[in-house]
Amino acid sequence: MNILTEAHQYQTQQEFELLTRAIQREIDAGNLMEYADKTWIRKRRPGWNGEYISTKEKKMYRFNGWFNDLPNGAPNYTGLWQIIREEKMVDGITRLSSEYKIREQEPGIFLDLHFEIEFSESEKTTLLLNWPEGSLQPGTHVSRLIQSATEFGIVSAFEDANPRPGRYGISIKTMRYHQLDSSFTLIAYAANRNLKRALFVEQEDEFPKIENGMISRKFRAGHTIYKYNNK
Repeated sequence: MNILTEAHQYQTQQEFELLTRAIQREIDAGNLMEYADKTWIRKRRPGWNGEYISTKEKKMYRFNGWFNDLPNGAPNYTGLWQIIREEKMVDGITRLSSEYKIREQEPGIFLDLHFEIEFSESEKTTLLLNWPEGSLQPGTHVSRLIQSATEFGIVSAFEDANPRPGRYGISIKTMRYHQLDSSFTLIAYAANRNLKRALFVEQEDEFPKIENGMISRKFRAGHTIYKYNNK
């Protein structure tokens, strides 16, 4: 079982124990670490559930599942080990994939994003954003406000991270939000974090922050409109 390169699903106690032992072995070997977002005030939950990072593999992972015996004696072992950030080189083009999810009950906040990015080197930086059909949940319209908030978060991540110049084709594969528990600023925040996750700099950057329910960011005056999409 190679958890650093493959996703795994478990449905039995034996499969759960095999998976968690494999996770612990990689942590003990220094190949894997538990990850907690420094920009969010909540601490990582105890137990296996949560996100992990491998700087060696340049991958991030999410453990999402249940593992308990129910009162009636029936076991309940259901879960998934997912790769939520990875990159591949295909015909000279770097393909990046990143997923970001934030969900809390108090206060109620929810956002779920999945980006796929194609990068090729160039002297100047160009951002090309694509909203494929079906990127939002069924019956939800991609309004200009939703789209603008997402795109603002993406552009602000470029201002923060200042990645190497090139052509970035960014496809928003998934955008899930809640009518009551998602704000435009939360959308921009999540898009910012997910773009940095794709670039593999999220763990090194502390902006924007969520503090006391409010989102704040550092203003970077040196980054101008001229810097991007300057053909």
